[in-house]
Amino acid sequence: MARRFWIIPILLLFVGCRFLGGDAGGKKADCCPRGFSVAGIKLESAFTRVTDGRVEAFVTLLDEFGEPLKSLGQFRFEFFQYKKSAAELRGVRYEGDGLQNVDLSELAENQGHYDCVTRSYMVDLKLPEQADGEVILEATFTLPGGLRFSDFMVLKTK
Repeated sequence: MARRFWIIPILLLFVGCRFLGGDAGGKKADCCPRGFSVAGIKLESAFTRVTDGRVEAFVTLLDEFGEPLKSLGQFRFEFFQYKKSAAELRGVRYEGDGLQNVDLSELAENQGHYDCVTRSYMVDLKLPEQADGEVILEATFTLPGGLRFSDFMVLKTK
């Protein structure tokens, strides 16, 4: 009877951890469980405002559950002319300050832009000088691996 029990450890040695739900195939597990990585972004119209030729933009990174989270990466903000009665609302991108990049790849810079109250990133942008009336603000967030997420909103400059 005791002779049968020594077979179990030997079988486990040959079968490996995969039998118990582990990974013996040499593959590395994902660093983040599914659902807890960036799945989208949202420009927060309730908090984003235009004052004195500047835009204080609030952008929330969202996971697969629609909940806010933090992540390292880069923001790209673009200002476009607003075409009201067209299928494509974005017109021509403004020159100069029409394109602004914010690198949040470093932890200190990332934390400096994060607003704990709104649970979003606050970025101070310069409004293009040519912008008058309504403009489109588009935000694109790029993860270190190259995956991109975008959102846009219409801003009233006056």
